[in-house]
Amino acid sequence: LAPELRFEENISRVGNVFGELNGSYKVSERISASATYRFGQRNKLDYFQTRQRLQFELGYKYKFENWTLGYAVRYQKTLQGNFSDSDPDFETVLRNKFSIKYTKIKKTDISTGWEFFHDGEAEGGLVWQNWRATIEVERKLNKRNLISVGYLIQKDLVSSVPSLDYIFLVGYTHIIKKKKE
Repeated sequence: LAPELRFEENISRVGNVFGELNGSYKVSERISASATYRFGQRNKLDYFQTRQRLQFELGYKYKFENWTLGYAVRYQKTLQGNFSDSDPDFETVLRNKFSIKYTKIKKTDISTGWEFFHDGEAEGGLVWQNWRATIEVERKLNKRNLISVGYLIQKDLVSSVPSLDYIFLVGYTHIIKKKKE
């Protein structure tokens, strides 16, 4: 379960509010599958627009020494139709993500990723819509609590007014594990 809050205008206005419910399954040591339902509201200045999506992901990770290389393909389907602002978070798209993680530093992971968004409903092929690049540092406070900071650059390639967004990321994670019997 992952709530998320995004701000705009130099943190002076709430831009988006999201919540995710996710389930994942480790198919093998290197392959995983997941399904996620995301519900959100986007600030349209004079009202909040409701948005929902489903996403299905298949991921592959290869670990060697202190490094992890990853690739994930995700199909996400909007449940309320496409939006005119080409928001990659709530369009029907196919996403491809490549990632690298370094874990040599005690209690600290450093990661970077590149993600490419393709129109999931285009006839005659996958049209490249957006791309995203991130760098993040995650610090374990204890076995179940983590904090993270990062930076994300996102480029919109298809809307009538293409945008390039620069986003600071701050996160907190609490891991809930089922007790073994």
